[in-house]
Amino acid sequence: MTDAMKTRLGITVSFMPVVVTIVFALILRNESTDQNAASWSMWCVLNAIIAGSMFAKGNKDAWLPAGYTVGTLFVSIILIGKGSWHFGFVETTCAIGAGIAMILWWFSSARAATIIGCAAMWISSVPILVDTWRAPDPRFWWLWATGAIAAITATILAPRWSVEHRLFPISSGIFNTWMTGLLLYTLFFG
Repeated sequence: MTDAMKTRLGITVSFMPVVVTIVFALILRNESTDQNAASWSMWCVLNAIIAGSMFAKGNKDAWLPAGYTVGTLFVSIILIGKGSWHFGFVETTCAIGAGIAMILWWFSSARAATIIGCAAMWISSVPILVDTWRAPDPRFWWLWATGAIAAITATILAPRWSVEHRLFPISSGIFNTWMTGLLLYTLFFG
């Protein structure tokens, strides 16, 4: 596969999460479902920062976090507009942790920013993991499965094994696969 083909495939795969999260946002707009606006909003900000850090470090193929930024922005707007915002102990703790990580990011190199950004992403994922564990909604397994497919494909297409090229897609692939597994388990065995 040529480099141009890899780039086109990478961009295409990175827009898959954009499309499915916009569909998800439209479903959220019309239905009552419990989603954690705190996680979605923190993901939007962190994805933008990670994409910027990866591009700044020279990774011109950082389309996955850029795509996630657009998708999470749509979901965040819908959730905040619906008044689905709840900010309890878990959300506050995670926001503080993500905030500390972002302060550290401000004073670090682009490589360190990618690492710190991924750590902050995991911290900001805790509220939605807790909510999904407590009250899973298996109807949306496809959202997380698409994210997993995109992340795994981006990992495979990355031009080299470096923090800037593979940490975010590997981290994203693990999280999205975990969410997919949890929801499919609930769908079939719950």
